[in-house]
Amino acid sequence: MAIFNLIRCLPPEMIAGVVTNRPGELASCLPAHIPLRNMEVYQTVFPGGRGSAANRMGAYLLWTEQRFLDAIRRRFPADLWVVNTLTWPGVVGYAEGHKIPLVVQVCELESQLANLTPDQLEQLVRAPRLMIAISAAVAAMLRALGRTDGVELCPPALDTAAIVAGVPVAEMRRRLGFPSDAFIWAMAGTLDPNKNPSLFVDLAERVIAARPNCRFIWIKGGTEINGYQVFCRMKARSRGLADRIVWTDTVRSDYYAHLGVCDAFVLPSARESFSLVSAEALWLGKPVAAFDCGGVVDVVPAGGGIIVRPYDTDALVTAMLRIVDGGFAFDAAGARRAIGRCDQSVVAARWQELIAAYFGVRAAPATVTAPRVSLA
Repeated sequence: MAIFNLIRCLPPEMIAGVVTNRPGELASCLPAHIPLRNMEVYQTVFPGGRGSAANRMGAYLLWTEQRFLDAIRRRFPADLWVVNTLTWPGVVGYAEGHKIPLVVQVCELESQLANLTPDQLEQLVRAPRLMIAISAAVAAMLRALGRTDGVELCPPALDTAAIVAGVPVAEMRRRLGFPSDAFIWAMAGTLDPNKNPSLFVDLAERVIAARPNCRFIWIKGGTEINGYQVFCRMKARSRGLADRIVWTDTVRSDYYAHLGVCDAFVLPSARESFSLVSAEALWLGKPVAAFDCGGVVDVVPAGGGIIVRPYDTDALVTAMLRIVDGGFAFDAAGARRAIGRCDQSVVAARWQELIAAYFGVRAAPATVTAPRVSLA
């Protein structure tokens, strides 16, 4: 979503085209004037398509990727390429091999480095003229990898004008089955171990035991359904919390209405490079309780919430109870001002400044990117 917001706000003449590894829901929503290509569709022109035995062979896939990028280079002549992910190293290698000026926006932390070979990692750190880190935690990772210059901080882009609940809180509480006087804690994101829905259940059990009027909601992102998700729901049921925790299906509409129904937001994640969902909650006027899990400290300002030591569950429960009891002075106006720096217009202006500073161009560069969408 963040790169989608950025692309929409850059001047049209700056973008020669957008390229993705696979088709995506947001990519199809790009403005009509922006050309779009993706490699998965490109592969279907070969006998057997993407799923053929030949296409599944690593060497053939690499060859196909090279041919695809050759076609992109011809189709979208550009002054520079921007890569929006660590997980498509072939684009970085191709750009360096063809002497194409390169920007890499780094949106991931160290766990994603497991998807790279040592040679790919070395090239990723060396090749770009400019690396844009979305948080101080990401910048620290790059410094640890030996990248000491050409690293700039810029948050991901939010469409703050679109962050509106849209449905009255009382109506959403009724739809979700929450009592009108309940204190509601929310979390939003994919149900995966890093986001920690299992710990979410533990937190709910302890907070509700201390403050029985509390309720919890997990707003699901992503469409995957797996055994881990089933376990988390069954764990809640086994703890007697089936009527105290709402697990939504994938929320495609009324997302901000779901988020707006809460009184406060809790982030139990182990690691986050930024935490867009915390930024969205703050914009909606909800205090945040979280572990110091990386980029969240860039998101939550003083007065915006309580950040505790990593993995200190006791401290997180204490922080949550303090918020429930009104012992934390939430500065809603200050939180909005802090999140305002993430507004897509501000971020787009920052990108234009950086491109001008590093490449000496203001209206000619193009973007080649592999978008990674967060509902979290």
